[in-house]
Formats: sequence, structure tokens, C-alpha cells
Amino acid sequence: MFRSLALAAAVALALGSTAKADIVFTGPGGPIPNFVGFDPGPGNTLNVGGVQAVQNFINGQSGSNVMFQSYSQAQIVGAITTNGLVSLPSGADYTAVLGATERVTSVTGSAVGNASATFGFVTPAQYAAAGSSTSLGANPYVNYFEIWQGGTASNNLSGAGFNGQGGATLVLAGILTDLTTTSNFTSNSNTIGALDQFPTPAPGDNNYPGNNSILLNGGFTVSGTITAANPAFFGGANLIGSAFNITSNVAAPFAQVNPSAGFLIGTTNTGGVGAPTTSGVGNGANGAGAGIGTINGSNGQSVQVQNDSSVTFQVAPGTNSTPEPATLVVFGLRGGMGGLVYRRRNAKAAA
Repeated sequence: MFRSLALAAAVALALGSTAKADIVFTGPGGPIPNFVGFDPGPGNTLNVGGVQAVQNFINGQSGSNVMFQSYSQAQIVGAITTNGLVSLPSGADYTAVLGATERVTSVTGSAVGNASATFGFVTPAQYAAAGSSTSLGANPYVNYFEIWQGGTASNNLSGAGFNGQGGATLVLAGILTDLTTTSNFTSNSNTIGALDQFPTPAPGDNNYPGNNSILLNGGFTVSGTITAANPAFFGGANLIGSAFNITSNVAAPFAQVNPSAGFLIGTTNTGGVGAPTTSGVGNGANGAGAGIGTINGSNGQSVQVQNDSSVTFQVAPGTNSTPEPATLVVFGLRGGMGGLVYRRRNAKAAA
């Protein structure tokens, strides 16, 4: 549902532009003419310190105490053209990652039952002025958006193979500049089920029988600027300086993809190579503010959600290889920010 809506919106925006589609995708799997975007599969987002930040906001705290960091990763499986979808070869292994620093801006409802929250983007200046934090600890400021190709094979369950491991090639990179929630992130701590419900609830499908989750839903829009682009993947077109917008939906429990055991922070693999600095569900405990607890969104400090997004790029005048600018829908990060959350007092897992 999320996937089809996000893809339909992305295609509608691209085809609704008055500019012609003048980019030929020339990366592995190409050439693909009339290229307007990438179609990724559902992915994972880990909001480090997200539960703690919301609880701090409820308790009247502010500044760095209500900040948290989001890390997202997804596999890209197809290209979008003006004529429809084109599959990309699985061996090409295109992946997308995003990291952002956010803050809680409002909370309504009850910590037990239905509740909602909204979030905002944290600038480097705001982060520096906030000082030390109980919800962020000593974590550095995070702000990046990247697409990679090749290298170590990516795996949603383990969380390995994202973010340029094993000699991957950087396709595109950018920074985030603003975050506007398009709908509240809602939670229902009275509804608890298995965290891993992919592909369907059945014996043997639950990779994390010790982890449950409250019901979480949300959406947001974030904007940014392209800071690096590999023209070899776009027929020589130069996209540096172009703006991008990400529209995303997030949810838990997981029904469209396996929950990742680990996440990549910058170029550090936390999905299984060496000691994790930030833990996904498979990396267990609540250490360093990273753990999601036994009830995701409730008794841990962080929260993990599946994500489904579309990202559109408005090619800046003069950056394209042809005189007429085009709207480029690049990829749908199943991720980004948010995924809300409350610490439920004395929460009990569903039977």
C-alpha cells in the first residue's frame, strides 16, 4: 500500500513536469532512455534515542534532550521511465542510505494508548548550541543522503552491504536542509504484536521471536541539496546543486521487509562487521541508547520502523547536459525520519 502510493505520486510528479525527460540512465543495467527515477524496495529506519527524546519532551525538557538521530537504508530494484518501470539487475546492487539529526516539536495524547508527535530538522548551529544530551549522548551531528552501487552484497535482514562497503561506487550524495511533517506520527501502545511479520505471520517467518512492537504509523517530507553526483550514471548530466525532496511513510510492525539486525553509520558497518556502534533489533540490548527493547516503541530508548518513500530532484538550471531542465525522480528511500513513540509504563507483550 505504502509502496504503490509513493511510486504513483513520484511518477505523477515527474510526468506532470513541463520539462522533457532528457536523461539517459547509463549505470549498470542501462542504458535506459527517458529516465525519471529509481524504484527501491521497502527498507529500514532506526531512530536512535527517539523514544527517550519523546519521553524527555513529555517531561518538559528541551534542547539536546529532545533530539535524536535517524538512519535509513534500502535496496533499489528498478528504474522509473516515462514509459513505465524497468527492472535493474539484482547483481548491480544499488542501495540508498540516509542519516539525519532531528528534534521533537510537539506531542499530543497519552503515553498509554493513542498518541502522536511531530518532528523538526536540527541544523548544525542548533546542535552545537544545544550542548551535551541524555538522548544523543556523545553522538556527532549527522546529515547525509547517498546512493551506492556494487560492493558487498546488501542484505536487509543482517543490515550489511549498505553505504559503500566492499569497493562500492558512489552514485549520488546530498545534505538535508529542512524537514516538514506531512502527517503526525501516531502510536497505539495498546496494540502489540510481533515486530517481524514479514512475509506473513507463520511458523518460521519471525526472525526475532523475542521482539514485539506497538503499532506505529507516520509520514514526512524532507528537502535537501545534491552535493556530489557521478555523471557516468546519468549520461553525463551534472546534478550537483539540484534540490531534492523526500516524501516518506513509516510503520511498525514490519510487514513489507525484514527488520535489519544492524545499521551503517557513515562508513562504519554496524550490521555484523566488528562491534556495532548503533544497534538494530538483532544487535540486542539497550546499550548506548541504541536498543529498541523487547517492545519496539515502548520499553527501549530507540525505535525501528520500516519505511517507504519517494525522492524527487528538481534539476537546477545550467546543471543538466541539455538546455532544458528536467524533473528527476531519483529514488524512494524507505526511510528517513521519524517513527514515533512513547515509553509505555509497565507494558506487557501480547500473548
